[in-house]
Amino acid sequence: MAENRIRVLLVHAFPDTTAYITALLGLERDISLEGSVANGSAGLKQASEAKPDVILVGSELPDTDSAGLVRQITTKLPRTGVIVLVTADDPNELRRYMQAGARSFLVMPFSSEQLAESIRDVYRRMRSVKVAAEPRHSAPAGNAGQGKLVAVFGPKGGVGKSTLAANLAVALRRNAERKVALVDCSFSFGDLHLFFDIKPERTIVDFIDCGPDGDLDTLEQVLRRHSSGVALLARPVRPEHAEMITTDGLRHTLDVLTQGYDVTVLDCPASYDDRVLMALDRAHVIILIVTPDLGTLYNATTFLSLTRALGYSRERIMIVFNRYDSQGGASVKEVEDTLSHAVEFKVPSRWRDFSSALNSGVPYALSHPNSELARTLASLADMVLKKCDGQ
Repeated sequence: MAENRIRVLLVHAFPDTTAYITALLGLERDISLEGSVANGSAGLKQASEAKPDVILVGSELPDTDSAGLVRQITTKLPRTGVIVLVTADDPNELRRYMQAGARSFLVMPFSSEQLAESIRDVYRRMRSVKVAAEPRHSAPAGNAGQGKLVAVFGPKGGVGKSTLAANLAVALRRNAERKVALVDCSFSFGDLHLFFDIKPERTIVDFIDCGPDGDLDTLEQVLRRHSSGVALLARPVRPEHAEMITTDGLRHTLDVLTQGYDVTVLDCPASYDDRVLMALDRAHVIILIVTPDLGTLYNATTFLSLTRALGYSRERIMIVFNRYDSQGGASVKEVEDTLSHAVEFKVPSRWRDFSSALNSGVPYALSHPNSELARTLASLADMVLKKCDGQ
């Protein structure tokens, strides 16, 4: 039905391309092309009036810089997804559009399937922002206890998020002498227990099953305390049990953890489901892990756009640049320019060291406490605590 269609606006200067896209979208039952204009000023006017779900913007417009138009659209309509139609896969150009707020790109020529799937993907992602974008506070919601919550988030897999979360927890316990808990929020396929060589007998599901009556004493029986002093709350043993973890159940778990622990580190998956958004809401500090590759930086811009839509203050977000010294990757300045956000901490590329530590089941910060890398991790822990204390 028409009301269920994805409403699309096309802003493109060339009539042949406009006709081609119009024909392609005419074949899609769930996508409706609401209009097409040939210049940026008309595009901005029609976008403001029609408020479409997705806007396709050509990279060559006669009256305006396309990146500037994307920035204007995303500022005026933060819940409308923008897809840029480019003529070449130029990393420098793509960075400009990413920084402006584009959600995706299509390199011409593209097929009907590529166009439709890109529109659907952006629409789904923007709907997750719409669902989540209820009025929220720039400061985290009040917790039942005095402990701090630190959420570690990676915009895509493979950025070293879990490695840094595990080692951060150890550094907080070892160097800052805080009482530290670590929660594996990748409920289906998390692997934090492997970092500590722990085979969990009880998991977060066992505590959530207790309902609102679950207290700190009950939780302590579920947590597995490592020799480092870090208390691990493991993910369910079976992936299908992840659905048993409700948003309310996780919220109660975090409240109880703040009653008994100075700092709780949350290893969050690259997802925007209700449970992750709730955890981000309650976190005093959100650590965004980025690496020097274009895909990660693109996803990081999407994450930062989401945090702005949700009203998070910039002070709560800490960007950690992992593998910053990798050859051929983006520089610190390029990352900062792309994200419009300062890089607050850098971690060198030490894949072999971290991999060896994972295989041995002993976090690197514990197995090599006097190494340069361990000192780097201790400095990260100090910076995180300072940010926590400032919240």
